[in-house]
Amino acid sequence: MTSDHFLPIHKIFVLDAELETLLDESNPQEFCKNYFTELLEAVGMKPLAPMSCSPSADPRAPGFSGVQELTTSHTSFHYFWEPHAATKNPNLHLDLYSCGPFAYEDAIRIAHKHFGLGEWTGNFIERQLNPLDRISLQIIGKGDIIQESVAMSPRKGEKRTAVL
Repeated sequence: MTSDHFLPIHKIFVLDAELETLLDESNPQEFCKNYFTELLEAVGMKPLAPMSCSPSADPRAPGFSGVQELTTSHTSFHYFWEPHAATKNPNLHLDLYSCGPFAYEDAIRIAHKHFGLGEWTGNFIERQLNPLDRISLQIIGKGDIIQESVAMSPRKGEKRTAVL
């Protein structure tokens, strides 16, 4: 097997977070450009197509969304807040999917820098063709700090907990 051999391993990171404050929505295109540029540099990925950045069409959940196709898959986020809530409850839902290797810690660090993460939960999945080889990590944190993680392995049928 040469180093050019393709392994069907896919990595997925999803994060759902409360944010510390509302984001500045005066220039969502620039925000998306800055976030995606730094994220892709940190995880070693390249854009496949132009970035998409769109304002919310639902006045009950104002905000904006960004999508960037990658040569190894895609990354996206959806930011919104609740206009009738006293604290506005700004929150974020982001995904990073890749056939290439990346460290989810980099995605957390960049997300915190750009979005100002409060408390969050995340999942990191290393998906493989054989589901018995799948690795899944459930993660809890605040800001850019991982507070707890639980690793699960379907092959062994056991759950392993690591508190950080």
